[in-house]
Amino acid sequence: MGISKWKKKLVSLLVVGVFFVSTAGARAIADDDGKGQPPPKPTPTTKIDAPAPLTERERQLLDRVEQLERRMAELEGKAQPAAALPRHLQ
Repeated sequence: MGISKWKKKLVSLLVVGVFFVSTAGARAIADDDGKGQPPPKPTPTTKIDAPAPLTERERQLLDRVEQLERRMAELEGKAQPAAALPRHLQ
């Protein structure tokens, strides 16, 4: 009879363990849709009339980028006609 009591305790322990694991798992997976929290306040939108003036360094960087874009366009323009010709005509 000692084994029968041991089996009952083991089964009851397993049932309790499965119950706790299943409830903890359900809480971890549950989707919190925020029903218990108040809705967020809308943020006021501010309209910027004019952008902030550029610093000298920013202006220099923009000038360099524009110069590089022009040079890149020139190089791409030179490379396209050679690529457009059939191989036997080159």
